[in-house]
Amino acid sequence: MADQVLHPNEILLNGVYYPISGQVRPVLASVFPGKVVIGDYSKENEQIRSSLAISEYGGGIGVEEMDEKIHADRNWWSTCHQETKGHLLLPPLATSITMPAYPGEIVDAGFEIWTDASTLTNWTFTALGGSNATLTRNTAQKRSGTYCAQITTSTLGDPGARLSQSLTWDNNYRGKTVTFYFYGYLATAASSQSFTVNIYDGIGTSSTSSSATTYTKVSVTRTIDTAATELTLRIEANRGTGTVNLYIDDANCDAPYTGTVAAWEEFNGLLYMASGRNLCKLNATGDGFTFVKNFAARITDIKRSIGNNLYIALGDSIFYQYMSTAEAFTETNVADAQFLAHWDGKLFKINTTGQLSYATVPNSATPTWTNNGTLADLGIIAGDIQHLLVYRDAAAIPVIYAATKRGLYAHDFSGAQWLETELTLPSHATSGKGFIKWRDAAYLSAGLNVLKYIAAGTATIATVGLDRDDGVPAEHRGEIMDMFAGHQRFYAQVDASQIAGTQYSFLASSNGQAWYPIYIGGADQVVAPGCASSIYAYRCWFVIGDNPRWIALQRDIQNPLKISGYEYAASGIHITPWFDADWSSSDKLALSIKLYCDGMSATETVVVKYRINHSNTDRDTGWTTMGTIIADGATEYTFGSGAGITFSAIQFRFDLARGATTTLTPDLQWWTFFYLKKPEIAWGWWVDVDCTKEWKGRSPEQLYDTLVTAVSSGTLVNFLFTDDPTAETHKVEIRSMAGQNATGEDKRGRYSLFMVEP
Repeated sequence: MADQVLHPNEILLNGVYYPISGQVRPVLASVFPGKVVIGDYSKENEQIRSSLAISEYGGGIGVEEMDEKIHADRNWWSTCHQETKGHLLLPPLATSITMPAYPGEIVDAGFEIWTDASTLTNWTFTALGGSNATLTRNTAQKRSGTYCAQITTSTLGDPGARLSQSLTWDNNYRGKTVTFYFYGYLATAASSQSFTVNIYDGIGTSSTSSSATTYTKVSVTRTIDTAATELTLRIEANRGTGTVNLYIDDANCDAPYTGTVAAWEEFNGLLYMASGRNLCKLNATGDGFTFVKNFAARITDIKRSIGNNLYIALGDSIFYQYMSTAEAFTETNVADAQFLAHWDGKLFKINTTGQLSYATVPNSATPTWTNNGTLADLGIIAGDIQHLLVYRDAAAIPVIYAATKRGLYAHDFSGAQWLETELTLPSHATSGKGFIKWRDAAYLSAGLNVLKYIAAGTATIATVGLDRDDGVPAEHRGEIMDMFAGHQRFYAQVDASQIAGTQYSFLASSNGQAWYPIYIGGADQVVAPGCASSIYAYRCWFVIGDNPRWIALQRDIQNPLKISGYEYAASGIHITPWFDADWSSSDKLALSIKLYCDGMSATETVVVKYRINHSNTDRDTGWTTMGTIIADGATEYTFGSGAGITFSAIQFRFDLARGATTTLTPDLQWWTFFYLKKPEIAWGWWVDVDCTKEWKGRSPEQLYDTLVTAVSSGTLVNFLFTDDPTAETHKVEIRSMAGQNATGEDKRGRYSLFMVEP
């Protein structure tokens, strides 16, 4: 039979019935937690509400779940400027520079290379209208150089003959506008005679015709189809009546950016950039690039070195060239130059199989090179090598290092060999794509990881990459495909096209401790090498997508608010970590958020958003907008129309934007989130036990003794005060026993008990 309390002034405690005076008095025993301030104590003066007060943002990205003890200045993701104490600003403005039209993709554009009087090199001649069409070289009718090409056809048919050349195909041509032209004329323009220039891309053709009888420039422009598979340039002699004699000279092709940027180098007070097969330089006004020269293969590296020359590496099969300060080029008779390094008064080159060699006089048409060790001896296979770089060894002596897909290797010149370093890794497809020397260390990337390597008797290796903590949002996952060093920071370009799905490439800077994204590219855009340069202006150059971009760097102070004319990007976002007040198992009540801003207007704004309880963990969905700040000073938003909302964890997002004036920015100086901790409900009871009389076979003394036993039990005891057989028996802890009793051996008395059900 279930325990019951039948007497109106009775309780059952620890299996013993006791008489009580008065009634059982329930009380809410939950102790409301005291207020807690996380973050900046100076931004809060509350007596009851707990708060998260943030005025520092410079801890960098990568923390999705906040540890309230250490992460007050961290964020999950941000494209804003975070490093100025007490200010969250728009990121710096990135300026895009359109690549020049490169004219040199045609091989033998002047029709000068003939194996005999009727066979051109690199051009294909086809008799279309009849077998009597011929191609011959002609010197008397040339426009420039030594020869021109002459097409003769006397067979009926239209067209009569075609001269064509297919450029080396690159998918980067797709969607670009290409112009092809040459100079030509007909010896006579009989009825229906003409000549045509056209571009064929595997999908369609664009063409222009002429019947000129003196040298005339004839050009055609075509936007290359997005599904194109080739880029073929054609010159056609069209026969109407009579014999056709078409003279052709000085062809050219204004092709767009083809191939990724491979390298940058400051030389002779100019900034040179290798882009595909083309070498170009920053112009005198710093707002464009000038074409310098086209090469027979894609440039793999450029390096200033011996004899005050710029050396141009063209891979394993094509002879390298060098350029003087007058931009005069000399082709050597030596190939096998994938990457270059200058060390100890020597120029070093390495090929894709790992053979390193050096020359003391590389600036010769017939230079002498000496082999000095191969990485193949250490199991490095063709295609594994990513970079060469000079950094100190364990004895603090500069040596050449090779970054590979399998880690870092140091060169021993006197032993003509390569040596493993402590930074030897399992093979990784993009390991070594980023490899720089910055301050006292070398930095090598692998995926999103960056390993800091300090050479010494016992080398120091530390992980300092974008994969630390919680990494980056899924929208920005990718792999580092380039790093370059600056003064205050070094930089990494993350290529989202390296992994499956749609992500967004970005440029981030690091001070060696924290990471700060500063530019976001388009979906799955490919990145290419960048640099920091002082040519024309102090800038960070980077490539995400088609064109190079630059961001202004500062030579003195770094605070944008103190720099006259500092230009900001149009927008930026800042996402905090998830905040649970270090009390993840219990609910909290969100009350309000107060923000203090400066520089605000109708166009310089901060949009305040939040989301709760991990309902969404991607970057952009699930946000509730609280409002848009357009006024300076403090702005406060409440939750639930002032009643608050219950949350387990909460995350905030601030969207900063400016108007058309690039030198203005909203300035979020601090923000404070107010909340209450909500403890779980706990009930207690006060009862007054009467031990002055016998009760149900127990004397007052026995009642007192059993009461003391219950208090001293050390465990929870059963407590019941109702006659309802279905009522729950409470498990309680007796927190207090106070009262009065007689003296001597008389234990009669009355005692007040306070009991709590945990």
